[in-house]
Amino acid sequence: MSEFWSAIAGAIVGSVVGGLISYFLQVSGLKAAKSEREEVAAEERKALAFSLIFKMIAIVNNLGNLKLHVDECEARAAADRHEGPPVTFLLPLVNIFDPITIEPEAMGMLLSLGADDVFNKALNIPQIHNSILPAWSAYSTMRSILNEELPQTIDISTGKGEFAFNKKGPEALKFYEADRIAAELISRAGRDFAEADLSLNEVMTLLKDRLGLNITAKAKLPMGSITEPSPSDQ
Repeated sequence: MSEFWSAIAGAIVGSVVGGLISYFLQVSGLKAAKSEREEVAAEERKALAFSLIFKMIAIVNNLGNLKLHVDECEARAAADRHEGPPVTFLLPLVNIFDPITIEPEAMGMLLSLGADDVFNKALNIPQIHNSILPAWSAYSTMRSILNEELPQTIDISTGKGEFAFNKKGPEALKFYEADRIAAELISRAGRDFAEADLSLNEVMTLLKDRLGLNITAKAKLPMGSITEPSPSDQ
């Protein structure tokens, strides 16, 4: 009888021990799986962060080059003591930049960091960039039409000069429309670049604080990359 109970007790103890071993193995496996998921999630967030930064740098570069173009046109006009309206000295652009879109996943990652003000500013930057491109295209077209239709004295090398037209004629409307666009392009050039550059630096600071990414920016002028990342932990 004692052997019977000993066998029962042994079976129970063996079952308990086996269950405990199975439990601890399962817990260990769950912890390993959780750790692996966290590592994968961290790498995905880092990849999205770098994607966001590179897109924002491209935007800042483009807006910086637009500002540089406007500054150079204004500087030449000032050096020549040219006092005509903007349309008479602002050169059109031959090649317009392509629109830039930031992936929703990258913006979602930025939103998850909990800095709403930084997120809202960054959200507006692609819209600012993409909205000014059609204006530059329209200005180039309108300036080309003026060059073809109106009597003018334009220095081809600098783009500065004068247009002659009847102020009461239909050509006057084209001139004033082109001039209003030129004035808006000049006004926005510095403002858009400053806003985008500030947002880029705020995003880089946030990503460094929250994700540990070491990202810096360098000035690189003229007409080149204005800022470039130097990630040390890719």
